[in-house]
Amino acid sequence: MRALRVGIVALALLIAGAEARASIPPSFDRAVEAAKAAMLRDPGLVIEHAEQAKRVAAAMQPGDERSLAFATTDWLKGESQIRLNHHAQAATLINRAVTTVRRLAPRSELYGNLLLSRGAIERERSNIAGALSAYQSAHRVFQQLNNARGQARALVQIADLYNDAQDFTSALHYLELASTTYQGDDVFRLAILNNRAQTLGGLSRVQDALLQFQNALRLAQKVDSKPLQGLIWRNIARGELRLGRIDAAELALDKARRVDPDAGPADQRALSSIAAQAAFQRGRYPAAAAAIDRSFAGTDLSTTPVSLRDAHKTAYDIYSATGRTEDALRHLQALKRIDDESTRLATSTNLALMSARFDFANQELRIARMKAADLQRNIAFEREQLRTERLIMFGSVGAVIVVLALLGIWLFTLGRSRDRIRAAHGDLAITNDRLEKALAVKTEFLATTSHEIRTPLNGILGMTQVMLADGHLPPDTRERVEVMHGAGLTMRALVDDLLDVAKIEHGRLTLESTPFDLAATIREASRLWEDQAAAKGVAFVIDLRDCPAIVTGDPARIRQIVFNLLSNALKFTAQGRVDLSVHREQGGVAIRVSDTGIGIPPDKLDDIFEAFRQADASTTRQFGGTGLGLAICRRLAQAMGGDVTVVSEAGRGARFTLSLPLIEQAAPAPDEPDLPYLLIVDRNPIRRAMWTKLAHPYARPVFARSPAEAVACLRDGDVAQVLVDDSAVRDDGPEAALRTIRAATPPDRPITLLWPDTEPLERNESPPAELIKVIAKPIAGAEVMRMLFDASSQTQHSALVTQAA
Repeated sequence: MRALRVGIVALALLIAGAEARASIPPSFDRAVEAAKAAMLRDPGLVIEHAEQAKRVAAAMQPGDERSLAFATTDWLKGESQIRLNHHAQAATLINRAVTTVRRLAPRSELYGNLLLSRGAIERERSNIAGALSAYQSAHRVFQQLNNARGQARALVQIADLYNDAQDFTSALHYLELASTTYQGDDVFRLAILNNRAQTLGGLSRVQDALLQFQNALRLAQKVDSKPLQGLIWRNIARGELRLGRIDAAELALDKARRVDPDAGPADQRALSSIAAQAAFQRGRYPAAAAAIDRSFAGTDLSTTPVSLRDAHKTAYDIYSATGRTEDALRHLQALKRIDDESTRLATSTNLALMSARFDFANQELRIARMKAADLQRNIAFEREQLRTERLIMFGSVGAVIVVLALLGIWLFTLGRSRDRIRAAHGDLAITNDRLEKALAVKTEFLATTSHEIRTPLNGILGMTQVMLADGHLPPDTRERVEVMHGAGLTMRALVDDLLDVAKIEHGRLTLESTPFDLAATIREASRLWEDQAAAKGVAFVIDLRDCPAIVTGDPARIRQIVFNLLSNALKFTAQGRVDLSVHREQGGVAIRVSDTGIGIPPDKLDDIFEAFRQADASTTRQFGGTGLGLAICRRLAQAMGGDVTVVSEAGRGARFTLSLPLIEQAAPAPDEPDLPYLLIVDRNPIRRAMWTKLAHPYARPVFARSPAEAVACLRDGDVAQVLVDDSAVRDDGPEAALRTIRAATPPDRPITLLWPDTEPLERNESPPAELIKVIAKPIAGAEVMRMLFDASSQTQHSALVTQAA
């Protein structure tokens, strides 16, 4: 049983390794870990990994770390030689490593491991006193390191010494200490449980041993080790046979076979031996004889180890019962040899343990006497010191009094300083409160004033639009009204910016999340700037090739940001070009606005995003503006989970990037009904924006600014109706322009002309009579849409529309 016990303990011991050091190359640590991993599977392979680690250590700088690295490789090779039963080679390697580590790192985990290995060597040499001393020294090293697992390993080895001496009570005591000291990993607990069960079996406490085996089996199943499960099932079967429970024993044997079908020859012989004992106890002597024959087939009975004692006893009983006297005699001789060896080993071990205990007791007595002598000398020394200490004490008391006085003065001064600071903090808090109230009043004033200004401003803009729609307005007056209308739009944008600032500062900004057409939103935001760019002679390029179709977000806020970025780009670009592009990126969409304008100095890139700030005061005087646009853009973008960034150099233009986490949605289902296309021919960008919103419930608008563009649109798409504003055909002549549009339009598609009622058609060139309908304006845009698409309004339509003569 001792070999089985040592095998499980070895599995627990191999998990510990030499301590890692930061200066050791990683390749050395990898080689050491590979050697430890191979220790159980193939001890011969350990030497290859250890040699590899030694080559890495040889390349290190000479010093203590290199010496410790060599000692680690010696320890690994020594452990592998122990498992290969080459104890002479192992002793040379371990002793050399112990000498190095004792000098350089006597309180290291490596030194503790080396002492355990030396104990194993001394144990194999039957030097029990030396083994016990090595194990106890290892225990002290691990105790100083507060390494509970190392202490428990040393205690398990000491328990094995007492098991060899058949002092099962002492062995059980040390196993209990090991279990109490460390309960970390399952493999080590499994080893302790198995050893404890074997020890209880030696005390004839078979029932208690079976309980320990059951606990060990659960751990073996947890770590999924089939060889360990097979070993424990065989131990359970032996215990059940000792209690006379043959059915339970045979069930355990069957589970051992099934759990480890690839068991080695030694395990198979152990299974046959236990099966022979079970058959013998049932009285099936022929089956028992066949099984025991298989167990000892090809075995030299003169050299069998102590672990086969039970198998020899079973063979002797079976062969005696079956009349095979000669075979029974041979196993009886082997049994006597093993008993003699066990007795001799137990006797020598007991004597060695008693001698070691006596030596340790003598050492303790000598240490106690030395301590008593030291105590006497210390008493005399302390008496002499007492007088000096009294003088020092009086001096110290005086010094303490002085220090306390100084400390009191310092505390008084510190208290006065704290009072002043506390008063200053109070005044600062009052000032901050007043500032916050003033800021709140300022923001509220801005919001209220902005709302009040918007009401008359909308009226002004409405009247200017009405005046601009009047075809009889003289050119010089129209120019003045257009200037006034542009100024009103600028003022309304300023008021809107002030309102947005007030909402953001009050935390009242609301965002919506709805699916929308991103490309259409960006086109709508940029439509107003196309004509302005053309008027300034600046190229305006829009690239929407990589733009997602439908995304989820706040279309109004995105339109506002793009509008402001384009406004800045055109404001500061006198010549060159402005580019607007949209790109997909990881996690969302990037909208970039680039220009070739005046640019921004690098030290001003952060200032432009602050409210009421521009890159330079001269910028405000030259180009105008309040400095709110970019601040609002960044705050809106951050509120939507994105940001606005800028890359620029003075004189080289700027590139603003709006990054937003917009989620792309699938396109609408194909079975949804499509709206018809309505071609609107109108030069005014403001009216085109109005027509976009008004036409949405009825049709999808397509815009053209001239008859030529209208003809191109008619060729490219299937247009259901055409709506022509008088402003788009006056320059080319109404009759010629309408004939051009009519010629490109299918005969069954109606064309409607919006014409001022103050200019009778008789005084102008008449449109062609082929299905050209005329609607007199001014008229509400919503009414126009209903007249074009609402079937219920056909009667009213006929009354308001005159057929061209």
